[in-house]
Formats: sequence, C-alpha cells, structure tokens
Amino acid sequence: MSTATQIIGEFNTPGEAQAAQAILQSEGIDAVVMDSTASEDDAPIFGHHAFALVRVAVPVADVDRARQILEKTETTLDRGWEQLAEKAVDGWICPNCDTVVAQTQNVCPECRTTRDGQPAPEEE
Repeated sequence: MSTATQIIGEFNTPGEAQAAQAILQSEGIDAVVMDSTASEDDAPIFGHHAFALVRVAVPVADVDRARQILEKTETTLDRGWEQLAEKAVDGWICPNCDTVVAQTQNVCPECRTTRDGQPAPEEE
C-alpha cells in the first residue's frame, strides 16, 4: 500500500487476521495483515509468536467503513474464519501453526502437519 494506513484490528492468530482481510477485500477495501514479529531473525521456529498480536491495517480513508464491516461480521470470523483466510492466501493455512503453505505442498514445512491436521508420516 502506498497510501497512509491505520491499524483497525488486532487478532490472536494470523488465520483470524487473514479472515478479516478477506472480508474487507471482498468489500473493496485494500486491507493488509501485519505480523508484529519485528524481523525474520526475531521470528520463532514455527512462524509466529504465540503472544504476539497480528494486526490488520487499511487506508485511512476506509477506517470507519472497515470497522463497521468487521463489527457486523464478528460472528462470521468466529465461524468459518479458516475458510475465509484460505481464500485470501495463495496456498493453504496449516491447521496446527497457521503457516501459509504453498498449494503444491501437502505437509507444512514448519511443523510437519498435513492439510487435514495429522502429523506427517516419518521419512525414512
């Protein structure tokens, strides 16, 4: 985004933030997800600090409308947020650690969990 943005929401997981982003984008608002991890060197091995909030920002001109949309869809985020979040990313979201995984991979590279949430078979 080249325009000034403002944070309009904080979420516990990247998946929840991506669901909010998908809802806002479906309404024509250019939302961006911002992980609060300071740098890649600071990132934990599984991709996201458990205690770090994930923020969603929108252009300043869209703040009021975006907040209204998210307030109306709060129950939508509780039910089915995983499906909304996966529509917003290129690939799939690991059900164990919320890492975005390429569509061509069947196992999360971070935690070795399959798409259906099962541990990957041991490689021999």
